[in-house]
Amino acid sequence: NKFFSALIVVAFAIACKSPKLVPGKPTLKNPKAVAAEIIKNSNTAEFIQISATGSYEMAGDKQSFKADIRIIRDSVIWIELSHPVLGIKAGRGILMRDSVAFINKIEKTYMAGSVSHFSEILRTYIDFDIIQNLLLGEPMREITGKDKMQVELLEKLYGLYLMPDEDPLFLHTLPNYYLEIDPSTFKVKKQEAVDGVRRINANYE
Repeated sequence: NKFFSALIVVAFAIACKSPKLVPGKPTLKNPKAVAAEIIKNSNTAEFIQISATGSYEMAGDKQSFKADIRIIRDSVIWIELSHPVLGIKAGRGILMRDSVAFINKIEKTYMAGSVSHFSEILRTYIDFDIIQNLLLGEPMREITGKDKMQVELLEKLYGLYLMPDEDPLFLHTLPNYYLEIDPSTFKVKKQEAVDGVRRINANYE
């Protein structure tokens, strides 16, 4: 469980570098025009490697870790956790479109199952694309021309709200999405998904 929690923290806490903002306040644009620019300027790399450090705290137990992440876009994500100083391998995880597996090397345990099973554990909707896009600093869900959208002007950013239609089968509550966008690069600076009382928040420095 500790290892699974650490992997979730990795997915939600990766910070990515982006160019500095152009001084001055952005001009208001049509929400679909802003969305089109986000799609146009999205990451197109097929293979990505990420090195990161992080920490998590659960029930008073705080742990630091180093994470090495490799992604083959739309296919598979590998995550390896190790001690940030000693380099001791703590665990390894693999996420595919339909399944997840984690090995805790320290406690010699493992977890495996479907992605939907882990959605049930977290009590919110999550899938491969959400994890991948969080790690890449891209919108957590695909933006389409059918989305209900609203844009607002912040001091130096665009604020974009996406309000998806309700799930017709009531299998889960679809969250509303909020993005803050750099007007000079149209890269995501912040994104948030709200599903009732549950919230996923990611900030990119």
